[in-house]
Amino acid sequence: AVVELAAPAPPSLGYLGVARLDREAALPTAATFALAGYGRDRPYALSSDNDCRLVAWEAHSPLVLHDCRAAHGTSGAPIVRRRNGDWLVFALHVGRGEVEGRDEKLGVAVPAQLFFEALRAAAKRPVERTPDGLDILPGRAGG
Repeated sequence: AVVELAAPAPPSLGYLGVARLDREAALPTAATFALAGYGRDRPYALSSDNDCRLVAWEAHSPLVLHDCRAAHGTSGAPIVRRRNGDWLVFALHVGRGEVEGRDEKLGVAVPAQLFFEALRAAAKRPVERTPDGLDILPGRAGG
């Protein structure tokens, strides 16, 4: 869900940027990502995996598979990557599932491209294109 605020957020409130992955382009499988969320086992303590990867696009849906460690209850947790000093959300973790041909379960995530346009329209900001062709909506540092 995308929540639109009735009034602009104060400048003291920061937020993460969002990156749109292109399913037609190569998935950045060599890049290191992080997942941080509040699992059911420790709902008041942030847990994170700071060394995980996006593995592949799911074959029969728009979802992306990842190898981030995520406890039950971390659905909705962002999968982020630091880029040029800024953290960008690339996907949101939604669960774990078995993948044919693999012994271990992989994480399943909704790529940010599925909600990117809704965020762009709500933010009323232009998309920035990086030199390597990645579309982003920049975040804002809190202050």
